[in-house]
Amino acid sequence: MILDEVFKLCDRFNGVKEIGINQDFSDQEFKALLIDAGWYTGAPYCSFSVRAIFKAAGAEYKYISGSAWRTALNGSLRGYEWTTKPKPGALMIWRNFKNNKPLSSGHIGIVHTFDSSICVTFEGNADSNDADTIQEFGRHARRYTGSVWRTANGMRLMGF
Repeated sequence: MILDEVFKLCDRFNGVKEIGINQDFSDQEFKALLIDAGWYTGAPYCSFSVRAIFKAAGAEYKYISGSAWRTALNGSLRGYEWTTKPKPGALMIWRNFKNNKPLSSGHIGIVHTFDSSICVTFEGNADSNDADTIQEFGRHARRYTGSVWRTANGMRLMGF
């Protein structure tokens, strides 16, 4: 099953560290998948990591662009429906806001598991769970209730 392959790849690359700011990675196989998905040195890689994982797993990936927000728009154009309820394999998409106005930047992750308020995702270009600020591809627990839907400044959860 394709979703099993998506999660197998996510587990395989869980904890890959970023070297420099969007410059290189601690795992060259991961980097090769990113390049194959369209990533280039210096580009943020959250969307490219999702695209790379989906492509390598044989899942539909062509609507996933290098931009989280563009990916959401492309998905809507293909008939994917937005929801406030996560499910495994769904894309969790945020959009950046400043003074309650949407910006073109955002963030994206792949939903792994969830409960009533916490969604566990696989994300690229996200802070590690360590005390340092090294960026990585990995598993993260994200709250998806309350103010994450309404923030005036910063990343606002847009849906799944």
